[in-house]
Amino acid sequence: MLEPKRFGPAGHLAHGECGNPDSQADLRDRRQQARPPIDWRRPGGHPSGAAPALGEGKGHVRLWLLLGLAAALLALSSSTQVGLGWDEPEYIQAGTAYTYWFTDAPNRTSDASIRAFWTWQHTHPPFGQLLAGIMVRLFGGLRLPYLGVVGIITAARIAPALCFGGTVALLAAWCERELGTRLAFLAGVSLVLFPRVFGAAQFVSLDVPMMLTWLLSVVTFLWAVRSVPPTGSLRALLAPRTLLAAGAFGLALLTKLNAFFLPLLLWPWALLRFGRRAFAPILASLLLAPLLFFVGWPWLYHDTVARGATYLLDKMGRPVLPVYYLGRAYVDQYAPWHYPLVMLAVTVPAGLLAASVLGLSLAVRSRPRRAPTELALVNLAGILTVAMLPWAPKYDGVRLFLPAFPFLAVLTGVGVEATFRWAARARWRRAGSVAVGAILLMQGAGLLWAWPFHLTYYNMVIGGLRGAEKLGFETIYWGEAFDPEAWAALEQLTVEEAKPGGKVEVAFVGVAKEVPEFLQRCGYLSDSFLPVGPQATGAEYLVVGRREGSLAREGWLTALEPRVVARALFVRQKHGVPLCWIVRTCDVD
Repeated sequence: MLEPKRFGPAGHLAHGECGNPDSQADLRDRRQQARPPIDWRRPGGHPSGAAPALGEGKGHVRLWLLLGLAAALLALSSSTQVGLGWDEPEYIQAGTAYTYWFTDAPNRTSDASIRAFWTWQHTHPPFGQLLAGIMVRLFGGLRLPYLGVVGIITAARIAPALCFGGTVALLAAWCERELGTRLAFLAGVSLVLFPRVFGAAQFVSLDVPMMLTWLLSVVTFLWAVRSVPPTGSLRALLAPRTLLAAGAFGLALLTKLNAFFLPLLLWPWALLRFGRRAFAPILASLLLAPLLFFVGWPWLYHDTVARGATYLLDKMGRPVLPVYYLGRAYVDQYAPWHYPLVMLAVTVPAGLLAASVLGLSLAVRSRPRRAPTELALVNLAGILTVAMLPWAPKYDGVRLFLPAFPFLAVLTGVGVEATFRWAARARWRRAGSVAVGAILLMQGAGLLWAWPFHLTYYNMVIGGLRGAEKLGFETIYWGEAFDPEAWAALEQLTVEEAKPGGKVEVAFVGVAKEVPEFLQRCGYLSDSFLPVGPQATGAEYLVVGRREGSLAREGWLTALEPRVVARALFVRQKHGVPLCWIVRTCDVD
């Protein structure tokens, strides 16, 4: 059978393409001598001496996009089974208001219009909330085949789910270019299998978008540093990759205050490793990122200095939020410095935690150290160090240092891949590889074990959720156990007892009062009851969300007593641990 002909650059039949095998072998030898082989797995394998930039070559982009999409759909599907998080009503309403400013505001840049649409949540940058608002406008009320009408809450939660999937896909694509396909897959899957990260993707918040934009800033900055010449020329400053890196940092600033710490970690590392090559991306970020921050946040268009100062002062003078940690309620002071380290250690599945420790050890000891593993070390250590500072807030488990987890996933991938290599070199090579793979798959049990309340996950090192309860850890913190089943139970109780023209008062503790108010406005609950705060008197029912720190602050620790839970009219529990219950107020006294 004739082989298809191949053509050279000029369209002519390439010399030696058709002929005897010896001629073809000689041609391959000459090509190898003229062009060194490219090893995409090692920095320095590229003929230019640098690792390939993200986006060069085909790689397995479709695979990583499918992995990210699967992660997003999985997170979104689980989010339909949990209640509203503590801050979600504010974020959803703010983001929706922002979108109407673009479409409906008269004289859009006037101070009156900006005050009317951007006053919502003006103590936070708008990007994460705006994404949720866009999803509400696009999908809220949409009727889909087999799924019915998409509610406002589900529509808004598409945004964090997509950010989570985007983070997984970006991490895997970056790791493939830098460290190889197998490690890329292991890192991406590890990020999905961190239950607390997966759980955060269920809720509208700033933390998952911050995780995405932080990783995007790191990846694009490294891409820019490697591509620009070692000069401070205007051409290097205006190079597309340099501008992309500056834009990614500006987007991170528009997401959450955490981004201000990114240059403190990234820029000194880049100067030490790349020298003058880092000048142009750093200068572009200094000039363009603040401009993007200003342009992307219309709240700053008027009274810029005063409003900007209010934003910063609000972050420096925020009240202490209560947390329950190791059997003690920290109500008027932050938890101890070791809170982030301990929470990280007890909320990552044991097998992944062991692999990350191994990967951390290998990355520290390796010489020469590769840029991506070095970046993983710098970011993981830097983010945790900031979280451990005395003045840094410490509550809500791992939520406040969520951007550290993609870099932890890189080190986890390094550890798992090393274990695969060791197993492959052993006498029981096949059995060892199968055993390592089986152990990795078992780590996914954490997602199933905690489903759908993934923010309650604690690893088996401390005995899971029951062990965490005994050791004095906070079992749940965002009130999501007040879920659709609890809504229906409360609705039934209050409708039965509501008098004509009157409403039953229901006090909420451990669950934000704004949650039922938002549910009533959106039609998820009727107005048969009046939500009141925990200090209100005269409430007939009490809805208790098991956020021990808040219960201690409000003086409702008696609601945790087994005798009270035993009298509850409705209890939502996980693995025998009560998370939310409805009780008559008289039964708590």
